[in-house]
Amino acid sequence: GEIAFEEVTFHYPSRPDTSALDQVSLTVAPGETIALVGPSGAGKTTTTAILKTMGFAPVALSKHLRDTAIAKFGVPTRSQVQNLARETQVIEGDDYYARVAVDDPAFDSPGNVVVDGLRNLAELTYVTEATRKSGRDFFLMAVVTSDDNRFSRVVNRGATSGFQQNAILIEKAEYRLENSAELADLTRNIEQAVPYALNGRASKASG
Repeated sequence: GEIAFEEVTFHYPSRPDTSALDQVSLTVAPGETIALVGPSGAGKTTTTAILKTMGFAPVALSKHLRDTAIAKFGVPTRSQVQNLARETQVIEGDDYYARVAVDDPAFDSPGNVVVDGLRNLAELTYVTEATRKSGRDFFLMAVVTSDDNRFSRVVNRGATSGFQQNAILIEKAEYRLENSAELADLTRNIEQAVPYALNGRASKASG
């Protein structure tokens, strides 16, 4: 059914004095899949965690990769995780982790779904098609930081790699959620972003 945020405040246990989200209020209609893209640390996981507490079914593309890396390396480094992903995708295809994620029962939840962490065009294509086959509407949202230097590194790293094409995905996003590192600004941007996605859905239904 419909999911509503009513002045939600969320704290990570490790940072009890800092709100990840502060008094967020918004409403999401049933039958929506919002996919989040963007660089690490931009706020995708925080957004996904809050949506989960309000009834969204979370689907994380990184879960299978992370579990496999832990099984293989114990405590893997970032480089080990990324190399494992590249090696796997050479064998299985660039959309491999999207295929695994879509097989998660959460993706077939009757309500709303949030997909955390699309990393390349093949994953985007696969998740988009799977979403539409499920009867839900798809909306691509980029979560980006205001750190120009960091964004530049993401562009340089992701422009041609099959594993990560963050810059290309951000350009394709229907909406950019700007994170200037000021919580109040991020909260306001979230409140504007989700209704924008739902208005697009309503326009499609009436068109």
